[in-house]
Amino acid sequence: MITPLTSNLSDSTVVSRDFPMESYLADLEKVVNMDSGTEYLDGCHQVADFFVARMKGIGLSVKRLATEETGRPMLIGTNCTEEDTYDLLFVGHMDTVFPEGTAVSRPFRLDREEGMAYGAGTIDM
Repeated sequence: MITPLTSNLSDSTVVSRDFPMESYLADLEKVVNMDSGTEYLDGCHQVADFFVARMKGIGLSVKRLATEETGRPMLIGTNCTEEDTYDLLFVGHMDTVFPEGTAVSRPFRLDREEGMAYGAGTIDM
């Protein structure tokens, strides 16, 4: 899979100069290099663990749930722990369609000249 980052990673019209691009790319590499195929629950939980740590790291309260049918992880992160409504909602998923072993055979790769990131799940969200 291919993810276009920008035509130029320093192009401020696409990415704010304040955006921590190097930190983002390091996190993207970590997540892409985790096998998280739909049927590989250990990998899905590994991805969830990563995002729990990131959300707690910025001060969010995190609630971890699992789907009844498959046991796949779901996360709710909020700064409004006593509220029933939220100011902001991110919706996504933590699995890919790729089988276990894909992260090793097709690891994250960044081509800075092209402004492209390659690896399983890079274009999925």
